[in-house]
Parts: sequence; C-alpha cells; structure tokens
Amino acid sequence: MIKEYKYRPPIKYLLIGLSGIAAAIIFGIAIFAIDAIWLSIIAGIFCILTLAGGGAMLAIFIRKFNVGNLKIGKDFIEIPGRWEGRVRLGFKEILNIGETNNRDNIIQVESKHGIHMIEQNWMENNDFESVKKALQKYWMKK
Repeated sequence: MIKEYKYRPPIKYLLIGLSGIAAAIIFGIAIFAIDAIWLSIIAGIFCILTLAGGGAMLAIFIRKFNVGNLKIGKDFIEIPGRWEGRVRLGFKEILNIGETNNRDNIIQVESKHGIHMIEQNWMENNDFESVKKALQKYWMKK
C-alpha cells in the first residue's frame, strides 16, 4: 500500500513574489518622479533587486506548484525535489535520517544518491508528522 502526502510550496512564496513585483513597480515610478539623480540611482537599484527577488519567488511557486505528492510505500520513499526532479529511494539505500529543528523543520534523508530534504512548511503538519514517524519506524528496524 502506498501512502501519498500533499507536497506543495507554501502560499508565502506567492505573496512574497507579488509583493516584490509591487515594490519594484513603486521603485520604478519613483525613478522618474525624483529630481535628484543619486536618489533615482538608488531607487533604480532597489527596483532591480525587488523585481529579481519577487520574480524568483514567483518562479519557485509556479514551477513547483504541481510537483506531485510525497509517496511512501512498503520499501521506498519518493520525494519531490525542490531544486531537482523527483527522487525514488529504496529504504535500503538510505544511509542516515536526520531532523533539523530550525524554523523550517526539515527531515534530511541521506542516501547513496545525495542528501534530500523534506520540508514541513511544504506539507500539512499532520502529514509531516506521519512521514517523520514512518521514517523513524524504518530507522528503528535498521
């Protein structure tokens, strides 16, 4: 039996992206509204920076919105990657499972293929706890 858990980027990525683009528009308007050349240059720099940051956050949200679900089977876990594609790991390939209790709460799964991360803010809290328990259950058997 395969259990699937929703794995999607948080809405805050969309909000930060839209806010960045709105701020870039405001700074862009300020470039032409300000008479002092040095203030226009500073506003231009802020316009470019907020446009790049907002665009990057929107790109992450849009690109990864339909990345698929995290799947756990009897002998494998399939992790949708944040930066790379989907990774299917057999439990026998896993070398170490660690948890980082910072503000993002991340489960790090180290395998022969590299380190893969499962982020709590991309999942519902109950689903994240279920995945964590399933991985701990496997790790205790090993």
